[in-house]
Amino acid sequence: MKAALIFIGSELLRGKQNKDADYLGEALDDLGVRSEYFTVSDDEKEINDIFQFAFPRADFIITVGGLGPTFDDRTIEAVCTFTGRRKVLSVEALRSIADYFINRGHEMPKTTERCAYVVSGAKILKNPVGFAPPQIVVFKKTDIIMLPGPPAELKAVFQSQLLPLLSKKIKPVFFRKKKLCITGLSESEVDERIKSVVDVEKYSGLLVDFTVLAHLSLVEIDFRVKGDNEVLVEDRMRHIEKEFRDALGVYIYGEEKSTLVSVCGRLLSHRRRTLSVAESCTGGEIANMITDVKGASAYFDAGAVLYTEREKCVLLGIPNDAIKKEGAVSSKVAAMMAEGMLKLSDSYYALSTTGVAGPGSSGGVAEGTVFIALAQRGVETFVKEFHFFGGRLEIKKKASLAALDMLRRNLLGI
Repeated sequence: MKAALIFIGSELLRGKQNKDADYLGEALDDLGVRSEYFTVSDDEKEINDIFQFAFPRADFIITVGGLGPTFDDRTIEAVCTFTGRRKVLSVEALRSIADYFINRGHEMPKTTERCAYVVSGAKILKNPVGFAPPQIVVFKKTDIIMLPGPPAELKAVFQSQLLPLLSKKIKPVFFRKKKLCITGLSESEVDERIKSVVDVEKYSGLLVDFTVLAHLSLVEIDFRVKGDNEVLVEDRMRHIEKEFRDALGVYIYGEEKSTLVSVCGRLLSHRRRTLSVAESCTGGEIANMITDVKGASAYFDAGAVLYTEREKCVLLGIPNDAIKKEGAVSSKVAAMMAEGMLKLSDSYYALSTTGVAGPGSSGGVAEGTVFIALAQRGVETFVKEFHFFGGRLEIKKKASLAALDMLRRNLLGI
C-alpha cells in the first residue's frame, strides 16, 4: 500500500524543519506503508496541482497543515476545489472548538470559528491537544485525510484516531526492520563489503529493502523485510543481520538509536572504568559529547582544553623542549598529553587529541592531520595518526568520533 503525504506551508519551502515528515514516515513505515512526499506552499492552486498529480499514484492521501484559523490556511478550500464539494459549517466541529477553550478557561476567539468549516461529507476526528479538527473525506473510493500541522497535535491525532482506522484498512503484513551503526569505514567501503549480500537478497522472494546513510565518520545500514509469512520474514532478518555482521565485524558499534558515545559509556560503566580527556584541536568536543549522556559522571572524571603550548606544559607537565623538538602536533606530544592527563585525573583511561583543524596548514602540518592517543594504567600508550577531510567543524567532529572509537575498541579488546 502506498500513501501520498502532502505537507502544506510556505515556511517549509523556506527551510523550516519538517518534524511531521520524520514522524509520519516512520509511523506509516511501521504499518508496511510506502510513502511519497510532497511539500507545497499555502497557495490554493499549487495545492490543487499537487492533488492532481498525487491522487492517481496513491492508495490514500494525507495532508498536513493548513487547518488553522488564519488567512493562509487553505487546505479545506483546496480539497473542496479538487473534490468538487462545498465548504460547510460543522456544528460538531464548532462545539469541539468551543469546548477546547472552555476547558482551558479562555474565551473562544472569533477567528477560530473559521476552523469549524469542513469539507461537505467529511468525517470529523478528535484533536486531543488542539482545536483544529482533523477530517477524512472519501473521494472516488480514496481517503483524503487532513491532519493539523503542529507536531504535538499531529502525533496525538495519529496515535489516538488515525492509527486504529488505518490498521483496519491495511492488509496485514509481517514487517521487520533493523539498523546497524558503523564507524571506521567510509560509505563506499561499507557498500563494497555488503554488496554481495544485497545482490543475493533481491532474489529471496520477499520484499527486502536496504538503505546506506553516511554522516561524518559514521555509516548506518537500514534494512527491512516484508512478507506474508512471519516465520520466513523473521528467518530472513536473522540471516541478513548475520551476513552483515560477518562482513563488517568490529566496525559495527551498535544498532538502532545507539550512539558511539553512549556505547562507550555503557562499556566503561560495565567494566567500572573511568575516563578523562585532554583536548587541543577538538576544543572540548569529546567532553561535550560524553556529558550529553545522562549519568556520565559514573565514568567521566575530567576534561581539559589545552590549546596553547604553554598550557600543555603548565597543566600536563609536558617539557617545553619536547614540544619544540617534536612539534605540538605530533605522536610524541599526543602521548604525553594523554599520560599527563592520566596522572592529573587519576582516571583509568585518558584520551588526547592534537592536530590541525584548518582552514589551511599550520607549522608545516597539513590541514586534517590529527594525532589521537589513549593512555591507560599499566599499559603502553597507544597513538594513531589520522588524516581527515572537510571543514574545520567537520574535522573536529570526525576526530572526536575517532577518539571514542579508539576507546571502544580497547574496551572490547579488539
